[in-house]
Amino acid sequence: MKTWAYESHQVSLNGLIVDVLKIFRDLQKQLQRDDLILPEIISNRDSALRKLDIICRVPYPGVEEKNLQPQGTETHFESR
Repeated sequence: MKTWAYESHQVSLNGLIVDVLKIFRDLQKQLQRDDLILPEIISNRDSALRKLDIICRVPYPGVEEKNLQPQGTETHFESR
């Protein structure tokens, strides 16, 4: 990654992929708990969907995509 320029589209996409995978990893961990009840499944799903919605609008705060951007630059993704 050291050879990639900060303005590179590849760096932004890699940060985005890492953020999305972290959301799904956390959701999977929550859904595999032994003491899980149905209302928690729905709230965990809704939480993951909110986080994914945030990513569609701006880099998810405090996570990889935001960390990969140099100071003073922003990347905007169009929501579908």
